[in-house]
Amino acid sequence: MECENEMGGDLVQNLARLSQTRTATLIAMGMTGHSGLSHIFMGSNTLKMVEHSIAPVMIIPPDATFGDIKNVAFASDFQDVENTTPTAFIISVLEMFNPMLHIVNVNSKFYIAIPEEHRHEKEKLKEMFKDYKTEFYFIGMFDFHEAMDNFIRDYNIDLLITVPRYHKAIGALFNSTHTKKLAYHSHIPLLAAHQ
Repeated sequence: MECENEMGGDLVQNLARLSQTRTATLIAMGMTGHSGLSHIFMGSNTLKMVEHSIAPVMIIPPDATFGDIKNVAFASDFQDVENTTPTAFIISVLEMFNPMLHIVNVNSKFYIAIPEEHRHEKEKLKEMFKDYKTEFYFIGMFDFHEAMDNFIRDYNIDLLITVPRYHKAIGALFNSTHTKKLAYHSHIPLLAAHQ
């Protein structure tokens, strides 16, 4: 193990530079919870690091407990999955821990039936992860955070993978709100892996 001492400057910029020079494949960072509404207004160095998109960031919540990783959830929007899913990275996690992969989509429109385009994207994901133990879930709820929180608890999820994507039209991370809420409220590690 090596230690690097950075004096002064911006933590996120220093860490981003270091991760590039060391060609980091994963950055692990802790998350300190903020009380009340302050986390909505205050930025987190951990979340700022996620936005840099240099390497996947594992966000460790303050009350996380560690054990075997038997169940990994991957939250997907089921849109253009071949280009938006960090397949190689997810496979490296599956190879390392040999868990069940639970692919989850939360959408308030799924009360009646799953749209054809989502079924088509599901088939693509099945093919992408055909060599691994995989289950699919479509949850018809309005509140993404509540749905994922319930899912994590009900299925004993040990690690949650999300894909914060940059949306060119609005100039912001598409699901940064989801990632931020999960990061502040999750009791399990959250792995933010860019496409």
